[in-house]
Amino acid sequence: AFIDIDCQTNIGAFDPNDKAGFPLGRGTDHYIDQNQAIDYFIRFQNTGTDTAFNVVISDKISELLDLSSIRLLASSHPYEYDLNEEGVLVFTFKDIMLPDSNVNQVASNGFIKFQIDQKVDLPLGSQIFNQAAIFFDYNAPVITNTTVHTVGDLLIPVSIHHPIEPEVQVEVYPNPFEQSTTFEIRGAVIEEGVFSLYNMMGQKVRSFSF
Repeated sequence: AFIDIDCQTNIGAFDPNDKAGFPLGRGTDHYIDQNQAIDYFIRFQNTGTDTAFNVVISDKISELLDLSSIRLLASSHPYEYDLNEEGVLVFTFKDIMLPDSNVNQVASNGFIKFQIDQKVDLPLGSQIFNQAAIFFDYNAPVITNTTVHTVGDLLIPVSIHHPIEPEVQVEVYPNPFEQSTTFEIRGAVIEEGVFSLYNMMGQKVRSFSF
């Protein structure tokens, strides 16, 4: 009746009980656009020594997200959910009968997906953190990794250094930029030049002649 496509990054060994937020965002601070919705994907696996009869996922939603906008997406098993007054989203997989990974590795896995909006027009630089706790029956919870998204743009600052006459004009547009920009030099004839690109740590990451 429908098609759902899931595309993930290939990684090495990983904790089977984890959480991811999509889009992943740009750069190490995971920048996303203002007012952009976030899809959360929680995976769990029974790595114990016996069948898990019930699995409960408790997820404290960030105060920067709009609780009224929660949209429940795909899941591996039937579940019940509840949102309490403290902003904790609870998924209950009752009678899931999840076999342990030693008995059936494939069937020992499960997941839940949901989507939520940011609160309107969050200040640029706001950071949205999220983490979930996964309970297998009466065992202590397994705490997932913490996801982070930063509201705003990953901007590349541009500065120009040129040991040539001051009447020479160098324009960069657009500035700041994300993917590409144009450098325009006026007032000088340059037969050969070198372009060098440095990161925020002052390290040269690219250099070429033009």
